[in-house]
Amino acid sequence: MADRPRIAVVFTGGTISMLPDPVTGAAVPALDGAAILERVAGLEEIAELEPIDWGLVPASHLRFSQILEIGAVIADAAEREDIDGVVVVQGTDVLEETSYAWDLLHAIDTPVVVVGAMRNAGDPDYEGPANITDAVRVAADPRTRGQGVVVVMDGRILPADDVTKTDSQSIAAFQALNDGPLGFVRDGTVVL
Repeated sequence: MADRPRIAVVFTGGTISMLPDPVTGAAVPALDGAAILERVAGLEEIAELEPIDWGLVPASHLRFSQILEIGAVIADAAEREDIDGVVVVQGTDVLEETSYAWDLLHAIDTPVVVVGAMRNAGDPDYEGPANITDAVRVAADPRTRGQGVVVVMDGRILPADDVTKTDSQSIAAFQALNDGPLGFVRDGTVVL
C-alpha cells in the first residue's frame, strides 16, 4: 500500500517498555521498539512505520542533554520529505515537560505525537498498544499538521502547552486543564 502515511516512531523507554523483573517483581525497562510493536496489532493498516530505537531510559532518569538529543532525532525525522508524522514513545513521569520542550524547540508542521502508558507490559490492563495505535492514527492524520506537539493518552489528543498529569495511577492521568483536549480518537477515528 504505497498510499499509507509513513510515521517515524522514536522509542525512548519508560513504563510502556517495562516488564516485571522475575526476581524482584519491580518493573524494569525490557522491550525495545520491535518488541513493543509486536504487541500492537493492525498498525500496518494505518501507516508504514519506521522504528527508531533511541534507548530504554525511564523518563524520570532523562537528563536535559538527552531531552535535547531526542528533540534532534524528532527534528531530523520530521524534516524528511518521506516522513508524514513522528510518534515519540516515552515514560510518563516527565511527559508534560518533554512534550512542551519539544513544542518550544521546533516550529515543525509535521505532526509530532508523544505517547506512553501508565501500566507496564506485564500488567493485564496494559494500555500501551491502544495508546500507540491512537498516537499513530493522530500522527498519520493530515489535519494534525501545524498543531504543534501533542500528547495522545487514553483516547485524548492534548496540546503540549496545556497537558497536565493529574493522577499517578489512572490510565486517564493526562488532561488539558485550561482549554480541554484538541480532540479524541474514538472507534479508530480521529475527531478534532
